Amino acid sequence: MRQFRNKKGQSLVVVITALTMLFIIGLAFFVLSQAERVSSIRHLDSIRARYIAEAGIAYAQQVLKLDRNTNLIDSLKDITYEHFKGDEVDLDQDGQTESRWFNVNDSQGNLCGRFAIKITDEASKMNLNSTSIGALKQLCSNLGMDSAKTNAIVSKRPFNAIEQLGVILGKDDFKHSKDFFTVYSLDKEIDLDRRRRSYLNSTSAQVLLEAFLSAGINNAYQKAANLKDASDGDLAQTVFDKFVLGNLAPNGLIEPGGWRNVGGFYEAQAGSSAGRFVWSNLALEDGEYFCFLYGPDASDVVGEVEGKYIYSGDGLINKVKVEGGGFSLQIKPAKDRLSRFSHIELEGLAPKSGLTRKVVTGVEAVVINELMVKPAKEITIDAPDILPAETFRYTFTQLKPGDYYIVVLAKKTGGLVGDVTIYGDSASNLRDGDYFPLVRNVNSSGDLTIEIKNNSLGTSTFRGIKILQEPDAEFIEVLNLSPSEIDLSKFYFEVFNLQGELVPGWPGRIPDGTTLGPYQYLVFTVDNTDVAPTPVRLRNNGLCFKKVWGFNGTGLIFDEYSDTIDKNFDLLPDVGARVILRDASGRQVDAVEYQGFQVSDFISLERGCPAIKSDSDGNGFFDGWYASEDKNLATPSSINENIGMYTFNQQTGERIKHSPGEIIVFNRNLSGLSEVLELSSSRNWEKFSILDLSRMADRFSSEAVDLNLSGNYKGGDFKEIKGAFESTRIGESGVWEFSDIHTGNYLLSISSENFSAEGQRIEVSYKGSQEGEFSIPSSLLFANGIAFYGRVELTGDDLCPLQLKIINASDVKLRINAIRLEPVYSVPGRININTAKAEVLKAVFDSDKLVNNIISNRPIGMKDGRKLGIGELFLLDEAYLPFYNSLTVKSDVYEINSRGEYFKNNNTLAYQTIRAVIERGD
Repeated sequence: MRQFRNKKGQSLVVVITALTMLFIIGLAFFVLSQAERVSSIRHLDSIRARYIAEAGIAYAQQVLKLDRNTNLIDSLKDITYEHFKGDEVDLDQDGQTESRWFNVNDSQGNLCGRFAIKITDEASKMNLNSTSIGALKQLCSNLGMDSAKTNAIVSKRPFNAIEQLGVILGKDDFKHSKDFFTVYSLDKEIDLDRRRRSYLNSTSAQVLLEAFLSAGINNAYQKAANLKDASDGDLAQTVFDKFVLGNLAPNGLIEPGGWRNVGGFYEAQAGSSAGRFVWSNLALEDGEYFCFLYGPDASDVVGEVEGKYIYSGDGLINKVKVEGGGFSLQIKPAKDRLSRFSHIELEGLAPKSGLTRKVVTGVEAVVINELMVKPAKEITIDAPDILPAETFRYTFTQLKPGDYYIVVLAKKTGGLVGDVTIYGDSASNLRDGDYFPLVRNVNSSGDLTIEIKNNSLGTSTFRGIKILQEPDAEFIEVLNLSPSEIDLSKFYFEVFNLQGELVPGWPGRIPDGTTLGPYQYLVFTVDNTDVAPTPVRLRNNGLCFKKVWGFNGTGLIFDEYSDTIDKNFDLLPDVGARVILRDASGRQVDAVEYQGFQVSDFISLERGCPAIKSDSDGNGFFDGWYASEDKNLATPSSINENIGMYTFNQQTGERIKHSPGEIIVFNRNLSGLSEVLELSSSRNWEKFSILDLSRMADRFSSEAVDLNLSGNYKGGDFKEIKGAFESTRIGESGVWEFSDIHTGNYLLSISSENFSAEGQRIEVSYKGSQEGEFSIPSSLLFANGIAFYGRVELTGDDLCPLQLKIINASDVKLRINAIRLEPVYSVPGRININTAKAEVLKAVFDSDKLVNNIISNRPIGMKDGRKLGIGELFLLDEAYLPFYNSLTVKSDVYEINSRGEYFKNNNTLAYQTIRAVIERGD
């Protein structure tokens, strides 16, 4: 019985245990299902919070695009920053609230969440990969990093993400420093008018010209030509056709505003209302024209047009449209000063009815600096109408000592003079215009005695003599305005009369091996030392350049006329001529002309400022000569002496003599705008102004990659000879490989040495990544010394290699000396001066003054509506010039931090934070 009860009890225990376990299992399943339900709800809430954060990102992107459409520059005062600013949220966890909440409602209008946004300009930071090592180290120092960490950062470049800094710096230092560095910043190569920037060292003169015109730079044609000639490596003078209608005063005012006619020009007081000027009955073809405005004085402010301040000589950004022979222009007087306006000039790039063609030439490194045209003088005396039968003697006095040809003159053209004796040597039966057969010397006292005997041939008359040193002592002096030696081998001169016909005797070739040192003068002569290469009939006659001037010049070689030229040749015609210097390829280096009225006896024609481009008739030939005022009446091989060499200081009244060393033609690519400031504007001893550069800065970029050929040749048939690579046969090829080029799109061009490949053809292919094959070869033709390939795309990491294969496709010698990449779209690493923190700016500039100047004048780039961009800095201080190509006033890449929160019953159920780096786009 007890055993049965025990079994019964055991069964009960088993049942209870089983039920307990089942309860526990059931409870566990219940708890687990509840947990999964809560987890699912929380996950769903988190997804909702993320969607809200993503909505914040999308909203921020729209604000960025709105800002781009509203503002041409980017600053901390833009809607980009002001719209999201607040004191409710600390998104960057620096202990300070900087953002505000934006509520999000559901489709029923009920509050379901909110987001907060912080936008950071990547251009406000320093780019780890593209910034100079010096600036990068300086910023690290400014942030308190030790040298070990700084050097580690420099050695680890390039970085793919900013978080890689954390490995080097550690958690605390990274948190302190991360907002000062970036790897994402890009600046698009477009100006504030959304046009692609031009390359400062552009191979196309027309590109430079159009950029100058569109920037409204005064004297645009001349300055563009000078820039091109200063920045290329050849000696070929840039020549522009300029089509212009100038000095157009308005017919009147249809809306006077604050303007009034004060006799010869219009004037308006500061801050007065705008007026509208009208031009009518213009003999002009309908169309659009570049328009330049002038006041009565070069220093005048004309006023404000289309939101831009216009100074005298400035051009409008937009062309004016002429219809039916007329147009109108609204000019608003300046806000802060008197405005004065007198006339306009209309210009076109192509011929149109009503425009006058003028030729503008640039300043090359070699200029024709001095001409000795007429080393001769006619001296008349008061002699009897008919010479007596006995000997007539006359002594000419106060002559310049030296050796001369002597020509006798009768009172009647072709008339008889008689038998002439000079210093014991005689010639019989000389007539008017005949040369005495021997060169004669005027002694140190300046006297020359001549005896004339009448003879049986007829009645003799005598009215005087000509003393001449032409053509033997005629000379052309050239000057090197560059800091480099120039090889003039095979260069030559041509001389044309004013009707355009080649003067007999020319061309005259410069001997092989002739070089011209930096700022050196070189005198080219007809008869240097009375021996070869002097023309045969001028040799050994006792008269030559060296005897006249006491030193050697360089004798020209008159190949065609070497046996013909004699003392009767006037190689530099006294009545006027045009002189052209050409290089070995026949391209014009310099061209000058002179008129007969400018020529004086024994006095040379000299330039004043050697870069001035005086051209009275606009035919492209310099004609602004001065008569030499030197005691010797000429200055061969030395600095000129004439009034054009001097200027006056208006404040002190001091007369200042200038030197050609003040002018520079680099004859190489310019490193930046700082070197443009050293170039001549072709006005008397004036250079490009800081105002010119301020207008150029936003239109030009000096960001290009000139690839070093010598150290990167990988092999092939080309041979390196004196810095260039040479191929001599068709089908020969060469391969070059260049490393560490920033990824992106570029324009590729290949240059031949000194235009030597003109008209030749090459085939070019490239490979722009580590993998892949060469592109299909493109056939290119050299024109003006350049073969343009066009666009190449380099892909991969931040830095990548470029391989280039070139095949000689012409059966002649080919010499290549340069390969260039110009960015098409964007340049990494430029710093926006309007958004950068002081620590970043102090790492770029070595002066607190420059940093404080920027901060106190922000935003920079659009003052007075002039759209100067970074150029506005130059008007604050010229010291910013060297940095211009590493700075910007606009931004394209931003970091957006968005925190999204999901609500229910006014309770925050979930939040998500998203960080995105985006390129805003246009």
